[in-house]
Parts: sequence; structure tokens; C-alpha cells
Amino acid sequence: MNSVLKTVALRDVRFYAYHGYYPEEQKIGGVFYVDIVVSVSAINSASDQLADTLNYEHLFAMAKEEMQKTSKLIETPAKHILNRVLEAFPTLARVEVNIRKAHPPLAGEVAYAEVSLIHTA
Repeated sequence: MNSVLKTVALRDVRFYAYHGYYPEEQKIGGVFYVDIVVSVSAINSASDQLADTLNYEHLFAMAKEEMQKTSKLIETPAKHILNRVLEAFPTLARVEVNIRKAHPPLAGEVAYAEVSLIHTA
């Protein structure tokens, strides 16, 4: 029997945050983009009720709260977001969190640096 996964995603959620290894990055901040992609078994997905789905408002609130905390590495808020999503929705089949730092301070033109964390059940 084939299984069906339902995926709910937030993509390119823009935050101004203060993540960076160097003190000046933590002082002046920068633009970051967050993706959260979650998948769950869709066996009982005929409901039209918010309580019966993965509420992306909750995903946004978790990301916003974690992005407001300053860290040296973007891996840190990515890990915290991933862990919070797994705590809130323990039956997920897959969780992916991507954080992109726009125009990182490098000696060249770089659109963004990115870290991705993926959890599979």
C-alpha cells in the first residue's frame, strides 16, 4: 500500500537578526531567510479544520522567537527551530529547516550562505 505525505511549508520568511561570528555582525545585524518544511502522514487529511493540520502560524512563531536570539552560527537557530518543531509535532515524518544569510561578509559578491538541517523519522 502506498503512503501519502502531506507537506506544509513556509519559504523565504524574512528576518532582520543579529547572527554572526564577528562582533560587528552581532552589532549591526543582517537579513536572513528561513524555510521550514514539515511532512506528516496524510491518512486522515479530509478534514477542513485548522486543528487537524500543521498550523503554519505556529511554525512562524517558533522561527520568529528563535531568530530574535543572537548566535554566532546560523546552525544554532536552525537547530533550535528544528527541535521546537519536533517537540510540538512529534508524529512528523520529515522536518527541514533552512536558514540563509543574505550577503555574508566575504571578499566577494555572495548572494547568501545557507545551512540546512533535515530530520527524517
